[in-house]
Amino acid sequence: MIQTILSWSATVLVVAVSVFVLSRRERSLATIVLGALLILCALLEAFDTLAISHSADLLIWKRAALLCEALLAPVFLLFSLTFGRQYSWKTFPRIAKVLLCFSPLFLVTVFAAAPENLFYSPDFSTEQMLFLGNTGFIFYIALFVYFIVALVNLETTFRSALRPDQWNLKLTLMGAGSILSLFVFYYSQGLLYRSINMNLTPLRSLALLVAAGLFGYSFLKRSNAVRITISKEFAFRSLVLAIIGGYLIVLGLLGEGLQHFGEASQQVVFLSVLFLGCVFLVALLLSEQMKRKIKVFINKNFFENKFDYRQQWLEFTSQLAAVRNREDLEKAILSRFCDTFGMGGALLFLYSGEQDIYYNKSSYQADPTQVTLSSGNPLVRYMIERQWVFNAAYFEAEVLDANRSLFAESRITFVIPVFSGLEMIGFIALMRPLIADEDYTYEDYDLMKTLARQAAVALTSAQLSEQLAEVREMEAVGKVTTFIMHDLKNLVYSLSLLTANAHDYIGEPEFQKDLLEALTNTVTRMKSLIAKLKEVPDRHELHVRRENLLELVKETVASLKSGGITVSGINVEACIDPLEFAKVIENLVINALDATEGNGPVSVEVGGDEHAFIKVADSGCGMTAGFIREHLYSPFKTTKSKGLGIGLYHSRQIVEAHHGRIEVESELGSGSVFTVWIPTREIQS
Repeated sequence: MIQTILSWSATVLVVAVSVFVLSRRERSLATIVLGALLILCALLEAFDTLAISHSADLLIWKRAALLCEALLAPVFLLFSLTFGRQYSWKTFPRIAKVLLCFSPLFLVTVFAAAPENLFYSPDFSTEQMLFLGNTGFIFYIALFVYFIVALVNLETTFRSALRPDQWNLKLTLMGAGSILSLFVFYYSQGLLYRSINMNLTPLRSLALLVAAGLFGYSFLKRSNAVRITISKEFAFRSLVLAIIGGYLIVLGLLGEGLQHFGEASQQVVFLSVLFLGCVFLVALLLSEQMKRKIKVFINKNFFENKFDYRQQWLEFTSQLAAVRNREDLEKAILSRFCDTFGMGGALLFLYSGEQDIYYNKSSYQADPTQVTLSSGNPLVRYMIERQWVFNAAYFEAEVLDANRSLFAESRITFVIPVFSGLEMIGFIALMRPLIADEDYTYEDYDLMKTLARQAAVALTSAQLSEQLAEVREMEAVGKVTTFIMHDLKNLVYSLSLLTANAHDYIGEPEFQKDLLEALTNTVTRMKSLIAKLKEVPDRHELHVRRENLLELVKETVASLKSGGITVSGINVEACIDPLEFAKVIENLVINALDATEGNGPVSVEVGGDEHAFIKVADSGCGMTAGFIREHLYSPFKTTKSKGLGIGLYHSRQIVEAHHGRIEVESELGSGSVFTVWIPTREIQS
């Protein structure tokens, strides 16, 4: 009795809500479909109630109920595709089009199939169970698939809507979702047990009552005039739900097959398959390659545009904003490119103005390469001249031949230029596509260039920040110098007193003892000051005259009073400041001695014609290419435990003031060669 009252109450309320929805002035295809959907739900509820209460006419009422179920499948699917969306037949997903085209087969099955092939019930009046025939089993499997697809579409609609739109759509989607969820549970019995348990109809009645209330309140109090565009990311999440739904269907089919096993083994087999299936699903959803294949499938079959550009831009900028240092920034840029374009690894090359080359600065899921590209390399010229992405599949013979080692070693597929204004500050090499046969179009290339421009801004900002930090450090050193100069002045004053008294008392033993003690204390204090001071001298006016470089080198080396240094070369004259240039020679020779732990050998060679050179070579510890590019001439960067890190910085300033340059060749463990080049003729500043 209670079951009957509940069913008829649900029927009446659903019909009332459908009339209210269809009588509104603001009608659309979605509201018309919703009204038809509610009427079909009401009729299904009424026919099933009559079948239960009039079991003698079970065949008549149940066939009518089957007719309602046959219509519910396409109507529910159409509602899920139109409600809250910008829709047209062209924008419908391909799978939805296929399902809508095949939906008339439900009606054909209901009218053409023999009743015994659909269902049978030996004792329906007492157990209210319908056992499915072969045709009925297939019918409900198809119905189950339609309901899962509709549920996926509703979930996608809600997730893709903005927060205010979600508020307007939520109650209607909750109502439709509750009916669909109940139907999925109700008809899953047909898959697992090849039967329909009509004792569960009160649950359906309750779901209809709740849904009718949600529909009525939503259309009465809220606006449903929302039209959204589906996001790629939410479509991916919904596809995951579809995969899980498909897995449940497989479980249902397996439940059908378990009827052929013994009763004792069914539970073990079922749980084993369930466990293995869960492991498979976890592995599937964690696979980057599978995720990429799913996204490619969505892009090719579900959407007109391949990328959600707004989403890509927000994710990229958010990822860059979260990093804390230069190294993390470079890794974040490369990881975003790999994730976006489905690549297995990436390399970042940056331009070095000192050496006029592009070198590998960072890598992501790839081994770093020692290959460098000069500014005249065909690949570099290609990107600068065309300002376009290079695809290895273009088979540009000149580019590939000149960079065969790079492409062969790293399996590079795309090379993306990174421009800051008109200057190419570097490029990104993408390698090892996750899907070998994936098609890349102009959309991919446009997004690559767009993200590269944003990466250029981030890299340039990081470089400027480092330079600003260096300037601030230099400024701090200048402030410290003021206080240290005061201490040095006091030390000089003390020494001047000692020298003044020495003329009168140098012969007295007690004065000699005091003199040695004072000198020792002064030396100790001066060493302490030197250890604290990191003075970087500014450029100042040079006192230039023509000097013999070979003689200057010999004099400077002689003043060091160290063995293991050989000087060779020819007499070459140049316009230099001898005092300043002696500092350069001294710095280079002392560094060479330090690299060989003071033992040498160190060779100094002088030569040249229009440009003179001084070459200092050692066979010491050497330096890495990374240290040379990034730290060699930076102030306060040194590989020596007691060094200040300002010798080479100061030397380069002096050489550049003479319109010269310093070149370096070094290999870790094999020594270094520093060559100073300066013009032999006088150059006007």
